[in-house]
Amino acid sequence: MLPLTRSRNRSRFFGLAVPQSALDLDFLSGTLDPRITFTRASSGTFFGSNGLLQTAANDVPRFDYDPVTLAARGLLIEEQRTNLFASSVYTANANGWTNGVIGGTGTIAAASVNSPAATTAGVFNVSGLNGSSYVGVVVATTSSTNSYTASVFVRNNGGVKFQLRLVFSNGGTFASFGTEYDFNTGAFQDGIAGTTAPTSRSVTNIGNGWSRITITASDNGTGNTVTNLLLYGGGTTTNYNYLIWGAQLEVGAFATSYIPTSTAAIMRAADLASMTGTNFSSWFNAPIGTVFVESAKYYSGSAGFPRIAQISDATNSNAITLLWAESLNRLYGSVLSSGSVQVDIGNNNLTQTAIHKSALVYATNDFAISNDGLSVQTDTLGTVPTVDRFFIGKDASAAYLNGHIRRIVYWPVRLPNAQLQFVTA
Repeated sequence: MLPLTRSRNRSRFFGLAVPQSALDLDFLSGTLDPRITFTRASSGTFFGSNGLLQTAANDVPRFDYDPVTLAARGLLIEEQRTNLFASSVYTANANGWTNGVIGGTGTIAAASVNSPAATTAGVFNVSGLNGSSYVGVVVATTSSTNSYTASVFVRNNGGVKFQLRLVFSNGGTFASFGTEYDFNTGAFQDGIAGTTAPTSRSVTNIGNGWSRITITASDNGTGNTVTNLLLYGGGTTTNYNYLIWGAQLEVGAFATSYIPTSTAAIMRAADLASMTGTNFSSWFNAPIGTVFVESAKYYSGSAGFPRIAQISDATNSNAITLLWAESLNRLYGSVLSSGSVQVDIGNNNLTQTAIHKSALVYATNDFAISNDGLSVQTDTLGTVPTVDRFFIGKDASAAYLNGHIRRIVYWPVRLPNAQLQFVTA
């Protein structure tokens, strides 16, 4: 065993006497360690250190920041997604958008207000809607039981409420899901005006008066071929006066980072970060080791439980994995060797979107994990698989974190249980 020394990063572990780490990756620094191979076959948006929405080119990692506090959030890793709307900003009588306000009172007009991307392009003021008037965008979709999530950036402009509906129609059983957001109270009212309550909805403050509001619902699967995002009004027209920008429709149960479009749907490719070859073998100790990961905001997507990190042989049959189980709010370690489950240990009832610190120990017949300083969970029976690479924010297939990696530390020894709790507290 290596001699006990103080950590190279005393500010993170408070000078605790722990073995010297063989790997220490700080993703809050805004730079990528040259040993990491990163690719993404498209551009992608993120919030920069100035709080504004920015675009990273192909194969450029996205170091994301909180747009309100400007605090670093780490390396953003997301699965592949497509914005199905041909134009993410309002276009009168084109690209699926309605020509102005339909069926009643109200106006929609260009506004000279900066969007979350610090441009006035595509920002529109919607005002004076009544209970039968709306602004909408429509797109042809494949009939299925898929979950769809629609989102739009909204800023209050002297009104009180914002109402949106996700509607599946044309060829099947009409299904309308609606919610109304109160700018003053921050509360949602679901199932408004004869609609059904959506599966979920959310509001995220992104600064400068803007919020991103989402709505998620499932197509009823009976032949519908059109999906509509409709911004409705109510009985009091003065209640509805707001700015809109950046609409998005995705297949999935949650919204991902904004994908701008202008004339056709656009796909954002998945983020891929890994370490292989000598960039992996130079620090990895095959018989025994401890891997620490600090991460946040996990969403499973279509491929299953979100993977935080995985050491494997490029398959999921031989793998040491940190992952999240949504049904239990459980963060746990899983070890498979030759396709056989060796270990499944973790802590339940954690908060899914919070920042978590996990430390996982692997060694033959000696596995342990601690999350957030909680009691160490152990397993004394199991073998260690043969591995040759490290996946960051995903596994060997297509299960992604859909969140942020903040820090990774690796020790080529087994940290004692007390130290596992300390470094994750």
